[in-house]
Amino acid sequence: MKKTIGDGYKTISICFSFRHNAEVQKLIGFFEENGLKVLTPKKAKVINPGEPFARFEGEENIPAYELEQNHLDNAINSDIVYIYNERGAKLGTSVSLELGQLILSGKEFVFKEDPNEPMLSRKLKVMSPKQLVGHIKGYNAMLTARNFFDQDREPPGPQPHDKLL
Repeated sequence: MKKTIGDGYKTISICFSFRHNAEVQKLIGFFEENGLKVLTPKKAKVINPGEPFARFEGEENIPAYELEQNHLDNAINSDIVYIYNERGAKLGTSVSLELGQLILSGKEFVFKEDPNEPMLSRKLKVMSPKQLVGHIKGYNAMLTARNFFDQDREPPGPQPHDKLL
C-alpha cells in the first residue's frame, strides 16, 4: 500500500540474512530511538546459529512456515521495509521470497546497499539507516506542517467552472 498525503511513517520492518542478526538488533534500537515501531524482527537472540532456518528465543516450537508468514504479514503491514544487505551481499532465498511478496503487495522498500541485481533497477532505493531516518523525519515534519496549516482552512465553495452550461 502506497503512502498517501496525510500518512506519516510510523512503522518499519527489516528483512535480512540471520548472519547479520547482531547488526540488525542494533538497528532495531536505532529505529526505535528515532520514533519508529519495528514490527519485525523482534529484539531477541538467535537460538540456533548456523542452522538452515534461524529461530529467535521463544520460537522453538513454531513451524518455520508459520514464522515466515508472520514475518511477511508484519512486513506488508508496516509503513516501509528496510532490506539490510550488508556489504551489497547477494540476496538469499528467504529475503528474495520476501522481496517478491513486497513487490506484489506494492510495499515501499529501501535497501541498505545496492544489491547489484538488474531485475530491481526500476524499484531501487538505497539509503543508510541514518539517511532513511532523516528522510522519514523530514517527510513526517512536512506532513505535520501541512496539517497545521490546513486545519482551519474552509473547503472551497462552488467555483465558476462548476456551473452547468
